[in-house]
Amino acid sequence: EIDRDAQRENAMLQLEILKLRTKLADRTLTPIERDQIVSELMPFSGMRMDVLVYESRFEIMQTASLVASVAGLAGWNVVRLGSDFPFAARGIFVATATTQDFPSADAAADAVVKALRSRDIAAERAPYDKLLRPGTKLRLASGANTYTGAPSPILMVVGAKL
Repeated sequence: EIDRDAQRENAMLQLEILKLRTKLADRTLTPIERDQIVSELMPFSGMRMDVLVYESRFEIMQTASLVASVAGLAGWNVVRLGSDFPFAARGIFVATATTQDFPSADAAADAVVKALRSRDIAAERAPYDKLLRPGTKLRLASGANTYTGAPSPILMVVGAKL
């Protein structure tokens, strides 16, 4: 009886360790998941999306790069941005700006959120003005150059893992 209890407790502890490792692991996609997301986003080929990172921690930058590359493979025009604005986010947030040039922006944003969530990557919709404060100075992620381009109809903010 004691042996069974010890085995049961050991199994429960092993499960807790596995859950913790999963929770702490970097966000990633398998090649098959990447291909599936590309297929899911392809109906919105030509969509423009800004991917904004406020923090430059490795896992956040890696996740932003992963999402940007998958969207790019689906034919989206993606601009990776950074900011010196003191703001921190936990998770991935997707917002849309009102634009007549991209009437399918809301559907495309919903498709991104759904695609990430279905692969256990936390993502949700958020109001545009909550993600990009007025007066926030943006820069291209690849350097210190100030970004002066027009905002894309979709804005994604990639923050720390939940």
